Amino acid sequence: MDTDKRMIIGGDLSRALRGDYHLGFAATLKNAWQLSLQYMPQLLLGGIVLILMSSIVISLILGDQLRAFLSIVEAVQNGAELTADKQQQASMTLMQMQLVYQIVSAPLWGGIFLMGIHQSIGLKTRVRDIFAGFSRLLPLITVAVVGFLISQLGQYVLALVSPVLSILFQSYCTLIFILAMPLCMERQLSPLRSLYASTLIVNKKITVFAALYALIGILLVLTPITYGLVGIIAFPLLVTTTGVIYREAVGVEVRLRGDDNDRGNGNTNVTDNNDSWSA
Repeated sequence: MDTDKRMIIGGDLSRALRGDYHLGFAATLKNAWQLSLQYMPQLLLGGIVLILMSSIVISLILGDQLRAFLSIVEAVQNGAELTADKQQQASMTLMQMQLVYQIVSAPLWGGIFLMGIHQSIGLKTRVRDIFAGFSRLLPLITVAVVGFLISQLGQYVLALVSPVLSILFQSYCTLIFILAMPLCMERQLSPLRSLYASTLIVNKKITVFAALYALIGILLVLTPITYGLVGIIAFPLLVTTTGVIYREAVGVEVRLRGDDNDRGNGNTNVTDNNDSWSA
């Protein structure tokens, strides 16, 4: 007889919302590093797809604005004075580019983060799973856009007080919303609930989160300086770190499938909510 059982591997969402979970810096980083080495080819391919698709769509949608923006940047680099009109034009184009990027990249980030979550519990992943986020297209886009707008609004207000506060608020928003897409994707929470839950969970262990993602942030900043070499390490580490944190804090819901004979032999299949993964 076929039977199905659901179980949670790792943490628990309700406890995580109360801050009742353990997250060690060294243990998390060590586990994430090992996973990043194991799954590096898949995750790097995901990063390449993310960059290519985002660049192509931004170029198609904002072609004229992008060319004007690049000409302004080039002029400033050559010593030209940046007028108020050109500064406003550049700021508007930059915001449009960021917004388009949030929309285009959201489903890809959803799929990539889900890969990292599954890899954290030893589930087999495939390259095509990069596109798994398109099954939750609108919710993921909503998460990305709402998070972006909150960040931009806060930055605008705080910039009137201090540019430093504006930058710190942007970093804070990036940090507290880091689990929003994974929650929307893996647990299929609504966009607003995903953002709210992520904020609560991260704030409970803000010091450890800040230390882990500050390290990854430094590596990402070094990526263009090293002609992309550091990115080979940084991008997979970002994904696997998020996967390990998610497993430890929220837990990963899996479904055990097998018949009674299989159970007697100790053979059990493991799949996720979408019934498309196995290990």
